[in-house]
Amino acid sequence: MPAPQLRTLGYKDVLDAAGLSIDPELTVQAHDLGQERASARLIAASERLFRLPNPPTVICCGNNEMATRVYGILRSRGLRVRKDIPVAGFEDHRLIEESLFPPLTTVKLPYRKMGRLAACTLPHMNGGQASASSGPTLVAGHAVWRSSVTALNSVKRFTQGRNST
Repeated sequence: MPAPQLRTLGYKDVLDAAGLSIDPELTVQAHDLGQERASARLIAASERLFRLPNPPTVICCGNNEMATRVYGILRSRGLRVRKDIPVAGFEDHRLIEESLFPPLTTVKLPYRKMGRLAACTLPHMNGGQASASSGPTLVAGHAVWRSSVTALNSVKRFTQGRNST
């Protein structure tokens, strides 16, 4: 799926706009693994990240399933989400976000708009393939601020240097 790569590019774009470069030590890819292997990779990565001289001060997860795992990892380390380290996710499945404590800040995917675009594209497809001139259509989501991150602490921490995963 292209979404994880595109989200990583978005992360890089935000860092570039802030005059920062992406630090590969602070980026963990686990989306391409099965559930059990992804959890093991996140646990190992968190151990490595928190041993760094400048550990992350914000964790941004590529999806909310990963964010749920990160909550557990942080809790097992005695860290509190938001107070010790803000956490954000991607998707906005309210059942997940609102059942976590504190509720998870996330980027809401515009599923209805994505569905409409897909439905409008289908009649123009030729034998199951889009035309050669078509490429991916990007549909922007928007942030849903909940209490796992506050705008103030995330901006303050972000401007202090190395800070995201």
